[in-house]
Amino acid sequence: IYVKGDHVVISDNNLTDAGVDQGQIAVKCSQALVSGNRIVFDANTSGNGIRVEGTEVVVDANEIVNTPTDYHGISVQNKDGDTEMIIITNNVIRGPRAVGASGPIPKRAIISEGRRRMVISGNVISDLKISYEAIGVRSISAVPVDAVIQENTFSNVNLQGTGSYCLTLKASNGTPFANAVVKGNTFHDAARAVQIWREGTGTFTKVYLHGNTYINVPTRLANGQSVPVDTQDYA
Repeated sequence: IYVKGDHVVISDNNLTDAGVDQGQIAVKCSQALVSGNRIVFDANTSGNGIRVEGTEVVVDANEIVNTPTDYHGISVQNKDGDTEMIIITNNVIRGPRAVGASGPIPKRAIISEGRRRMVISGNVISDLKISYEAIGVRSISAVPVDAVIQENTFSNVNLQGTGSYCLTLKASNGTPFANAVVKGNTFHDAARAVQIWREGTGTFTKVYLHGNTYINVPTRLANGQSVPVDTQDYA
């Protein structure tokens, strides 16, 4: 499904191997709702689940199963000049039931690159092998990023590299990441939870870690560049 224009609703579809590189659903319009779709990768070995390039998009209550190796469950691409909010909420992104079984290794469940205002909330990411991070939010231009990552559940996320985390916030070299609020998330059975990464001359204004829960997670926070963090997490 590939859409352009304005005021679009894509809802309650069942898709299996329905797209190639861009995604089984590709949204290049403004004021769109993508809701209640089930997206499955069976024979396909390429493509994202949902790719967002438009503005004022809500991606809500979709299920994405078996995202292919080197792709993303939900990919939000940079849009020059966009200041509207993108909301990614209540989605389930999962892999094979047995995470130790052979299967795909996606880069990320959710990635946002350079969007000015992001809300990622209430998503469940489970039974996945991940090569980069389960959720990634990055600043990539002179436009500062504000992000809220709240009440997501990370369960049985098998991180494939020593630099892989459930959540990575990255200020890319020479770019500003304004504020990030990380609250009420549950990290369960994963090696590493949160990474704050300031690359080169990238900057953060403030990161808030409030009320997150960690269960069987050896490394809760990696903040090697001493980014200012307000931490009020559960012990």
